[in-house]
Amino acid sequence: MTELIVIDQKNIEESFTIRGIDPILAKIKEEVRKFVPDTTTPEGRKDIASMAYKVAKSKTYLDDLGKNLTADWKSKAKIVDSARKKVRDELDELKTEVRRPLTEIEDAEKERIILYRGKLDELKDTAKYHGLSLDELKLLYITLDETQINDSWKEYEAAAKMARDTSIAFLNGEINRLIKEKDDQAELLALREKEELREREDRERKIAEEATLKVQKDAEKRAEAEKVRVEAEKQDALNKEAELRKKLEAAELKIKQDAEQAEFNKIAAVAAENARLERIENEKLEAQRLREANIEHMKKINNETLEAISQQTSISEFAAKDLITQIAMNKIPNIKIIY
Repeated sequence: MTELIVIDQKNIEESFTIRGIDPILAKIKEEVRKFVPDTTTPEGRKDIASMAYKVAKSKTYLDDLGKNLTADWKSKAKIVDSARKKVRDELDELKTEVRRPLTEIEDAEKERIILYRGKLDELKDTAKYHGLSLDELKLLYITLDETQINDSWKEYEAAAKMARDTSIAFLNGEINRLIKEKDDQAELLALREKEELREREDRERKIAEEATLKVQKDAEKRAEAEKVRVEAEKQDALNKEAELRKKLEAAELKIKQDAEQAEFNKIAAVAAENARLERIENEKLEAQRLREANIEHMKKINNETLEAISQQTSISEFAAKDLITQIAMNKIPNIKIIY
């Protein structure tokens, strides 16, 4: 049996009440509490998963019983649904509680895999060595050479050793390349200094020539700048005059627009008030319509109830009408007509 409990068909209705479902849940919990989880062996972990599965199957079993019951027990659907919800919630919590030891082991294993995969990717990544100085590469070489790869890496041990050896070989090649570049640079340095001396003498000669030319051009530029300044002052005066004229025109336009806006606001306010009064009148008419519809609905229900009482009992029509009136006025306790 995959469920932890079986309910007698004769007791289903009684079971699916708040007071009836509690003993059932208590019995399931008691069965689970007796179970002692063992995460140290594969069989123990399978037993944990099996117990969690039984709790889930019990939840589905009880929930399905409740669903089937509500099909024939519509008047008590709220009570049954409440009991079903309690079954689902509490058994979901119980399933989580039962499976927690196994879940914790699985999560720890996932974290271990993520950790060592990250370390392995770090060992494989040789791109990070590009652009480093010779001293930096030498320090990394020593650090990587001293890195221990042991059985704590488990299934990643072989790949980690291969990645470490590959990175060490790469670092060794980079170090040798930079040493050769350093030697080559010393040889080029003397040639570069000689070339720089020649270039410096050429620059100094060119600077002297450019200084003479600059003096001439500066004098020409000052004369041109004075001419531009005079023209700019004239244009500025014209611009200020035009700007003042625009401001006067804008002020006149704003006065006109303000007057038009005030008239528009007045008309809009009258329209808004008319709309508000019309809305209030419509709301009154709608409320009256709803009251009349409700009265007609209650009459229909009362007539259907009167017809049923007359057909199913020996009460006279007059007595049945009086009974319905008393029930509708809430004068008879524990009986209510549902409209």
